[in-house]
Amino acid sequence: MSGRMKSRRGDKSGRPKNVGKTIRRIFSYIEAYRLRFFLALVMIAVQSVAGVAGNAMLMPIVDGIVDGRGIPHLVSNLAIMGGIFAVGVAAGYMGARILVNVAENAIRQIRQDLFTKTQKLPMRFFDTRSHGDIMSAYTNDAEQVSVALEDTVANVVASLLTFSGTLVMMLILSPLMTGVVVLLMLVMLAAVFIISRYSARYFKKRQDAMGKMNGYVEEHIKGLRVIKVF
Repeated sequence: MSGRMKSRRGDKSGRPKNVGKTIRRIFSYIEAYRLRFFLALVMIAVQSVAGVAGNAMLMPIVDGIVDGRGIPHLVSNLAIMGGIFAVGVAAGYMGARILVNVAENAIRQIRQDLFTKTQKLPMRFFDTRSHGDIMSAYTNDAEQVSVALEDTVANVVASLLTFSGTLVMMLILSPLMTGVVVLLMLVMLAAVFIISRYSARYFKKRQDAMGKMNGYVEEHIKGLRVIKVF
C-alpha cells in the first residue's frame, strides 16, 4: 500500500465536524418511516406516563392501609395500579418492536448508500486505508448508529418524560425536597457533561482500534492460506 494509512474518522476530540448536520442526515433515513417512528415515540411516552402514574398509586394504597379502609379498598387500588403497569409494559414492548424495525430499515439504507459511495471512490482512497478499516464502517460504525436509533432515542424520550412527571409529583408532595433533588441533579449533569467530553475522545480511539484490528485480520490472518500455498 502506498502512503500512510489514514483514519476515516473526525478530529482528535472524537466529535463530528458538524453535529447538527450529522444528526439531520441520520434522521433523514427515518423520513420514509416517520409515521412508525412517531408511533413508537407515542408508545414510549405512554410507558413513561404509566410508570409515573403507577408509582403515584402507592400513596392512596399506603393511606388506605394506615386509615384502615379495609381489604376491598386495597384490592381495588392494587388492581388499578396493576392495570396501569400492564398498559405501560404493553406500550413499551410495542414501541421497542417498532423502533427496532425502523432502525433496521434505516441501517439497511445507510449500508446501501455506503456501498454505492464506495463504488465511486478513486483507487487512492483504498491505497491509503486498510481493508479492515473500510469494512469496519459497514459493521461496527453502522451498528453504533443502529444502537443509537433503537436504544438511545427511546431512553432519552423515556427519561425526559419520567423525570418531568416525577418532578411534578414531587412538587405537589414536597417543594423543599424537590429543590434539594434538583440541586443534586444539576451537580450530576455537570459531572456527565465533563465525562462526556473525554468519553467521545476514547470512543473514537476504540473505533479506530477496531478498524485497525479488522484490517490486520483481513490482511494477515485471512491471507494466511494464500501465504501457505507459496
